[in-house]
Amino acid sequence: MWDGAAARAHRPMIAGQKPMTYHHVMKGRIAGGTPRIRGNTAEPSGRRDRVRHLLVHLKKLLMSTSRSDIANHLVSGRRRLLRNCALFALASGSMVWVDGGPAAAETAGTTTATVTITGGALAITVPSDAGSLGSEANTVGGSTISGQLGQVQVNDARSAGAGAGWVANGISTAFTPQAGATIAASSVSYTAGSITKIGSATYTANNPINLAGISPVVTATGITGDNSATWNPTINVAIPTGTLVGTYSATITHSVT
Repeated sequence: MWDGAAARAHRPMIAGQKPMTYHHVMKGRIAGGTPRIRGNTAEPSGRRDRVRHLLVHLKKLLMSTSRSDIANHLVSGRRRLLRNCALFALASGSMVWVDGGPAAAETAGTTTATVTITGGALAITVPSDAGSLGSEANTVGGSTISGQLGQVQVNDARSAGAGAGWVANGISTAFTPQAGATIAASSVSYTAGSITKIGSATYTANNPINLAGISPVVTATGITGDNSATWNPTINVAIPTGTLVGTYSATITHSVT
């Protein structure tokens, strides 16, 4: 049986509330110790059933009411006793309170990403060494030695506007032997041959006959946007009559503007 003194000892005080007395605890009972029936709720019989019944009510109260509501809810009789039991359990730390359910799982998410494009350039690539262009025997009337230089390519990534263009130039030094007279650069000519193009532009092979000075070898006009041109030029070296036997070498330089 619930003892009034025990109720007072374990019952936490709430601001503005009168202390619980034995009269308060026993107010809901009738003669013979039988619990009074309130409303339509049937009273269980036996101490074990009463405890189980009390715990069921306590569970329902805790599940449906927040802490502040438990403390401020005005009840009477057995409801007051249930509230006091709940407050005692909360105060003594014997109960773990879970406030609310887990956060709803996200089913979609967005991420912002950026990329940066920097300005491109106009560039030319050439072979580092063409090797031998060929050989000819010395003749009274002279001769011509011709050979391919290797792949030359211009890449224009400037995103140029409509009507832009570029010019690929070439120049050669004299062909010089280990000893003796040279073959002048004015005797060196340039034939671009077929041009493989990418992009929108008009390409013209200028085919200079003299590389003694900077000379246009391929010209691009009417460009719109990025473009590329690739060719494998033939270098023609006119060998004068009476040229001495030997190996002659020269440097051919390309540029693009």
